Amino acid sequence: MRKILFSTLLLCSIYSQAQLIVDWSAFTGTGYELNEDGAFVNPEYTETLKQLDGKMIMLKGYIVPVDVQLQTYVLSAYPLAQCFFCGNAGPETVVQLYFKNAPPRLLTDQYVVLMGRLRLEQVKPGSFFFTLFETQLAG
Repeated sequence: MRKILFSTLLLCSIYSQAQLIVDWSAFTGTGYELNEDGAFVNPEYTETLKQLDGKMIMLKGYIVPVDVQLQTYVLSAYPLAQCFFCGNAGPETVVQLYFKNAPPRLLTDQYVVLMGRLRLEQVKPGSFFFTLFETQLAG
């Protein structure tokens, strides 16, 4: 019985340390340029973000649907009216999401806590600077 309890506590301890709770301020230091077409390019990530690349993190924010039928969403530091798409925020305030499993119905501006594996890369000019893979609702 003690072995089972010890093993369970050890696994819970390892699991709880595997996700880092990250604040949006870690993303806002990302520099970038505008190309001749007005697209955001050449993200310059901070050392803090580079250390988080490939790690499981937790991030709080607002859901912004891109395509509800395809279950494509982004997480924003701000509600839709103030976010990158509709407001004056920059590309450092949104994270593209790839869910591990189909998420429940998510509403515009729904405040959520998500967990996922952070990847820093811009696939093409104008695309997202940050992506969370294996994303799951965490709270």
